[in-house]
Amino acid sequence: MGKRGPAPEPTHLKIVKDNPGNRPLNYQEPKPCPIFKLPSAPRWFDKYAKKEWKYMGKILIKTGVLTEADMSTFGAYCCAHARWRHAEDEVLKYYRENGRMTEGFLGKRQRIPELVTLEKAFNQKITTAQRFGMDPSARTQIRVDRPIHIDDFL
Repeated sequence: MGKRGPAPEPTHLKIVKDNPGNRPLNYQEPKPCPIFKLPSAPRWFDKYAKKEWKYMGKILIKTGVLTEADMSTFGAYCCAHARWRHAEDEVLKYYRENGRMTEGFLGKRQRIPELVTLEKAFNQKITTAQRFGMDPSARTQIRVDRPIHIDDFL
């Protein structure tokens, strides 16, 4: 089970707000260096993971979210994306060949096992993506130290 309540605010924001909760401040909060150039994807990544590495890596660097400390988590996100794509391919292939349901034990209809894999991979992808602010509600929880200009996206 995850942590309860809202995510803690970074120390620099507490200072700007004059520490409204009057709780002790963490002046030793780590500040990893942002990445300005995306390294090449690991060689063991498959085609789906490499494509996502390049695509989302550029976006996360432009927004100032991706740091040196995040590379392992970002790699895990790309692998989850690849597993999701492979599972999606398998499910679509099964549907084209056999229809939506399969015969289970004692002749009862049941979902295909590939669908369970697809759902798990999708949940892993979404959970990891939220850590990088890849959905609108997660983006409201993330703060970056540099201002973002619209020219960065053009």
